Amino acid sequence: APRARVAVYKSCWGIAPEGGCPNSDNVAAIDQAVADGVDVINYSISGTSTNFRDPVEIAFLFAADAGVFVAASAGNSGPGASTVAHPSPWITTVAASTHDRFYEGTAALGDGTSYTGASLTAAVGPAPLVYSGNAGLAGANQTQVELCYPGTLDPAQVTGKIVVCDRDVIARTDKSFAVKEAGGVGMILVNRSPGSLNADLHYVPTVHLQNTARAAVVAYAQTAGATASLSAGVITSVTAPFMANFSSRGPLSAGSGDLLKPDITAPGVDVLAAYSPVAAGRDFEFLSGTSMSSPHVAGLAALLKDRYPSWSPMAIKSALMTTAYQTTKTGTAGQVFGAPFDFGAGHADPNGALNPGLVFDSATDRIHIRLAH
Repeated sequence: APRARVAVYKSCWGIAPEGGCPNSDNVAAIDQAVADGVDVINYSISGTSTNFRDPVEIAFLFAADAGVFVAASAGNSGPGASTVAHPSPWITTVAASTHDRFYEGTAALGDGTSYTGASLTAAVGPAPLVYSGNAGLAGANQTQVELCYPGTLDPAQVTGKIVVCDRDVIARTDKSFAVKEAGGVGMILVNRSPGSLNADLHYVPTVHLQNTARAAVVAYAQTAGATASLSAGVITSVTAPFMANFSSRGPLSAGSGDLLKPDITAPGVDVLAAYSPVAAGRDFEFLSGTSMSSPHVAGLAALLKDRYPSWSPMAIKSALMTTAYQTTKTGTAGQVFGAPFDFGAGHADPNGALNPGLVFDSATDRIHIRLAH
């Protein structure tokens, strides 16, 4: 919604456990936004999965009653069942799925094999290749060495080399920072179990590979004289959308699972987003999470509110859900890309939502159906 005016309310402070997002501050921010007359609230923070009477959920009830549409992140605890957050029917709970642009790179090993993965960075190599688990500082925690924790890699064994790092626990870009600070020139990031492939803005040229390539890549990196080259990342078109592995799923824990959650899904993988330069030294990052997908739906709600000023939050939610689609749109179109407990009604369709034909409206004291026009 490019013409929308944005108000920002800070409710998260520092880093947990000292900091975090206390409910008292979250509720205060929600109430202040409503008092200020906003039309839409985006809430890219997780929340309760079991309690309709959670303070934040109740604050959203009063926001909806005041005519404010609320989009909230479903959570990043998937793909396990009953992990979805924000159970309340008066808000729109948003899952995360992929878009049709994939940022692709190739890791070519010195033994003649090559593996394609995700990359947004420049090319590097050929250069010596080493597995992080064999390049740790003396006395460093071995698990942290394999996961490329900053400060655990030995510059004597890493300088000038491409490093194979295992994914998990810490941020993916923290791993490439660890490689850079130890003098490495590139990184091959490998999943240890099935998961998403993410093209981050890394500190050194990086290709992110699926777990199916891990055993062969690690084994080769542990051989004498191992080398590798990483290609520059290029944009390719892929079949989309698909549900993100991390996106939290239903069925809902609250209310004995009698409500369908999440409500809808939207792009939440490798989304170019504003970022604090204090954290990364730049103003934008490619980020993944339901924190990225929820703002898509908030923006769509703003567009719908502009087109139909008299529509209630639930009318807007109805238009988005009843026009959502459940099959892939690009690449190999027509594949079902999930199930109701994964994506709710399906993937948001902006053009369809503008002309839903019929909306199912509701408020704190009524439910009714009317023609949309």
